[in-house]
Amino acid sequence: MTISPRFLVLLVSARHLNYSDATTFISTIACHPDGSTRGDVGHAWIYLEGEYGGERIAIEGGHCGELGVREPRYCDAIMRAEELREANPVCHLWDSLSDGFFQHSDGGHCASFAAKVDLTAEQFSSILKFIKEYSFSSYSLTGQQCSSFVAQIAAIAGLYVDAAIEISIPSDIYFRGENIHLWSDPAYQSIVFSSPDCLEKALILATRQGKAQNALEWYKNKGKRAIASRGSCKIPILGHGSGIQQIIPPIKTIDGKLTQRIDDFTLTVYPFVDGQNGFCYDLTDDQWVALGKVMRQVHEFDVPPSIKDRIRKEIYSSKWREAVRFLDAHIDESLTADETALKLQAFMQEHRAVIRRLVDQAESLAKRSRNNRPNSYCAIQIFMAATC
Repeated sequence: MTISPRFLVLLVSARHLNYSDATTFISTIACHPDGSTRGDVGHAWIYLEGEYGGERIAIEGGHCGELGVREPRYCDAIMRAEELREANPVCHLWDSLSDGFFQHSDGGHCASFAAKVDLTAEQFSSILKFIKEYSFSSYSLTGQQCSSFVAQIAAIAGLYVDAAIEISIPSDIYFRGENIHLWSDPAYQSIVFSSPDCLEKALILATRQGKAQNALEWYKNKGKRAIASRGSCKIPILGHGSGIQQIIPPIKTIDGKLTQRIDDFTLTVYPFVDGQNGFCYDLTDDQWVALGKVMRQVHEFDVPPSIKDRIRKEIYSSKWREAVRFLDAHIDESLTADETALKLQAFMQEHRAVIRRLVDQAESLAKRSRNNRPNSYCAIQIFMAATC
């Protein structure tokens, strides 16, 4: 695959499920055709790279949700509704959840196919604008989700893919020895949603028709190719120039640039320091004082707005505190899980008081920090390579 000035890679991890009807679909979710028992329907995401604002940037990620923390997962909501004898338990498949988020990178999924599309400068800017304005917090099986997110971005790039599929839903199904009532209202006898499997088929077809390039092998080797932002290299230079001598800036090229592009690799060179990691040593009192002074300078450093806008801010999200509280509320339930889950259960039961205190303290600190410094930047975030 050739590297272009601006390009988009559409990625999918398809599970190759059976969509013949609801029963076979659920069965192949529970046990994938390849033997996996992850119980998911796959995933889709994008990789975007190109020149923008005088820099080469790269963004990888997709739309995720249905964490089961704030709101029940779709299957859990259906089973709960069925237990409560609701007339149409399956109606919850149309629910919109509020736990959606932008999942950076591949989210732990392995790509089964990847298609590359070259972009014009206008298309590149339009995709960036779409991602910036996209409402990631809203997640819906029949609306905004991973496959529909990728399909919408593909359309901006001029590649129109149909990732939708319709499945019929029987009023009752017999699953794992139980009869489950799904609906009484015929309005719920079928459902349309975007699927990673359908997206994969559409992308394969697009490459065969010459509308896109097969980029799967390139993507698998992408980890060997680091995309460095010149903005991330400017930060150490600005910090060093402001008087923070402990910050080591990169060495400029003979052309005075901070990075050097070699094919699809980006090279940044720093001076060699003959020493060992500071974490291997016990600092003296004087060294601790010196470190504290440097960190104060780092925190007080005024990052230029053009760079500051690209640095992720600490928003003190309650997402993981809520996840721990959810686990704590159910930790005494009987588990028929693997050894790791049982060990976690025993650990949380043994240290329940400490865990609750830590979560409460984290909540208190988050509120105080949010009120005192709503737009604060972590020093580590400022001086790390901010390319994601």
